[in-house]
Parts: sequence; C-alpha cells; structure tokens
Amino acid sequence: MKTLDIKATIFREIDELYSQQLKEVYGLFQNYLNNSDDTDEWDKLSGRQQETIMVGIKQANANDTKPIDVVTERLRKKYYLNG
Repeated sequence: MKTLDIKATIFREIDELYSQQLKEVYGLFQNYLNNSDDTDEWDKLSGRQQETIMVGIKQANANDTKPIDVVTERLRKKYYLNG
C-alpha cells in the first residue's frame, strides 16, 4: 500500500469516529508522536504506588466508592485544612 493510500484510509476511518473514539485515537496518536507508552509510566511507579492503584481499581469495580465531597471533608478535617 502506498503512502497516499494509507493516509486516505486513515483519514476516512478517523472521519467516521464518534467523539469519544476520536479523543482516544488522538491520545494514542499523541503518545506515539511523543514516544510515550503508558506501560513505561506504570513501570516508573513504585511497587507501593502500583499496589495502591490496583486496590483503588478493585474498589471501583466493586462499587466500593465514596462521593468526592465526603472524601474531601474527611481530608480537610484530618489535615486541618480550610476551604
């Protein structure tokens, strides 16, 4: 396939994407251009950070979450913050 054909195919495919799909493809494209890979970022995290993130994902999947205003209020009280 020639470069021009590849570009035309990509443009047609992109033109038919829904808004959310377009945003995801844009993110992938930006990561590619910036030589970025999410797995690289994951590997840069400490084991404790990775573990904490995985616990949070499991809690979210189990609907074991709290509204942001409840969490914010708890943190304000704990650390004596105003706001």
